[in-house]
Amino acid sequence: ISAICVVPCSPSLFSHGLTSPTYQAEQEIWRLLFSESTETDAAAASSNDVYQENQVLWQCFEHDKWKSYSIPEKITVMQRLTDFETEILGIPTITADLIGAYTLGFYSDETNEILVNTKYLDSSPVEECINTICHEVRHSLQFQIVSSIDWDNPIFQTSYFDELQSWFQNQENYKSAWLYGFEEYENQPLEVDARDYAERETEKIMSYVQGGVQ
Repeated sequence: ISAICVVPCSPSLFSHGLTSPTYQAEQEIWRLLFSESTETDAAAASSNDVYQENQVLWQCFEHDKWKSYSIPEKITVMQRLTDFETEILGIPTITADLIGAYTLGFYSDETNEILVNTKYLDSSPVEECINTICHEVRHSLQFQIVSSIDWDNPIFQTSYFDELQSWFQNQENYKSAWLYGFEEYENQPLEVDARDYAERETEKIMSYVQGGVQ
């Protein structure tokens, strides 16, 4: 439980460690992985479907291809997915990076980074990796919204903004699983929203990985 119950919007609780490997998306790997993207994605651009326009990215998540990638290649693909999700949600681009063995996924608002566990990324099913990125990007959206609102403005106290109020209150009083238990953690407004979004988005992405929606 503690492996997946990390605070979504606070500094990381886990250091990299001098011997823990870290990787970042590399431009050369990016170029090699997506060398055909201009031609392939341009052919799909007339669909007016932003998902259809990213077929080269979705091809990277085909099970056999994903399994064949090295960790630097996987984090490069994860960065591309992160860029896609931030574009969909209309928030600033987030850096994807990797950490050691203590957490699966984590969003840090201080550095605007998503941190993903190295071993998890290397061994988990592709659907779980996609879900983790979507979940953490959603936490970034939550933070961006809550932090940009003037909560002294009476309009934001109206019932229309009930969900955003629950995000704000939850961010101020976030409950970690190891202190409050898994049920309390899982049922927090921030986690419910991030989990629901990640599940919907992963299902949609996998439909394109498996052939797309015509």
